[in-house]
Amino acid sequence: MDYKEIGAYEKVISVDEIREDYDWQEALSYASWNSGGELEPAIPGDNIDCSTFAMDDILFIMGMDEGENDASDWIVYGKLKDGRWFFLSAWCDYTGWDCQAGGRAVVAKDRVAIETFGISEEELKKMRGPSYSRYGVEKVESEDKVNRFDLMEFD
Repeated sequence: MDYKEIGAYEKVISVDEIREDYDWQEALSYASWNSGGELEPAIPGDNIDCSTFAMDDILFIMGMDEGENDASDWIVYGKLKDGRWFFLSAWCDYTGWDCQAGGRAVVAKDRVAIETFGISEEELKKMRGPSYSRYGVEKVESEDKVNRFDLMEFD
């Protein structure tokens, strides 16, 4: 995988990792096609640009979990080139994306907002691993080995 370090203990995934994958292309199309031209803000009533985005608008992917037809959703979140953060969840039935499919996408001003209000704890754990916590502390077996996650904003 192609990773880029962004802070202590964290790595991000390049959008090139999923660019050529048919399922991710279809899942990401729901960011614009299913929304009718406007996304939802992660925080209701937040004054944020809710315009749609495409794969080329993604700066990097913070976490993702590959779905399965008629089983689990394709979920992904990260940062857009315009500075917004996004979360997308999309699904399809056993026949694929051409029959029954759906999805949702939300945007937020920063990482803390998208992780806190736009993504469930279960979805975060699927994308980042079972030890990840939205509150910035990795859960570990031994209390003397607690790592802090770097939540700073960067360009």
